[in-house]
Amino acid sequence: PAEILGEDGKVTGLRTERRLLGLSLRWHQVPPHDIARLRVVESYTVESNSKRDVYYRITAELRGGRQLTIAQDLKGRAQADKLLASIGGWTGYATR
Repeated sequence: PAEILGEDGKVTGLRTERRLLGLSLRWHQVPPHDIARLRVVESYTVESNSKRDVYYRITAELRGGRQLTIAQDLKGRAQADKLLASIGGWTGYATR
């Protein structure tokens, strides 16, 4: 899960955590000035009975070149774009 950290209506950072069976495997926390932008990235496709579903994730691109996944397994570009717009609106981070 990803968490947008805030205080008094201002974004104070981003924290992501990877879990397996409810146990925390690793986490990252970055201050707001390290986040360059947010974007949608294609993750994988699933084909079944000639139907193809594309899944996306939202990543935070950091100023040092690293990327952190903040949302994953989003079915369809429309769902991913809608969530990206919402997160961008809440945080003020660039989304393009």
